Amino acid sequence: AVVSTQSTGELKAKRSQNIQRRKSIEDGYKKSEEERKLEEEERRKREAEEERKRLEEEKRKEEERAAAIERQRLKDLEDQAEAERQREEQEKRAAEEEEERKKREAEEEELRKHREEEERLRKEKEEEDARIKKAEEEEEEK
Repeated sequence: AVVSTQSTGELKAKRSQNIQRRKSIEDGYKKSEEERKLEEEERRKREAEEERKRLEEEKRKEEERAAAIERQRLKDLEDQAEAERQREEQEKRAAEEEEERKKREAEEEELRKHREEEERLRKEKEEEDARIKKAEEEEEEK
């Protein structure tokens, strides 16, 4: 009876150990399951944060590209306006130079006509003087 009680005590102790071991394994499983869930949740949060940052960076780069495109567009417009202004200025200068040239030509033409008129009048006077002189000489001969 003592042996059987001893073995019953051992059996009870073993049974108690087995229950304890199973309980600690279940606790460990539960714990590792909770840890796994927590790690999974943290991983999802980390991935979501990384995705958010990636999208923000992408958005920032797109905004920079759009701003660079807009700056270039404005610069192109300014360059175009400057080229137009220079072209108009050049046309104005060319028109002024043409006007000056025409004015000079008109003045030269006027001067030429004036000289021709003076030359004509001088010749007429010389002819008239010659006629008068000739008439005087003929008068003297008579």
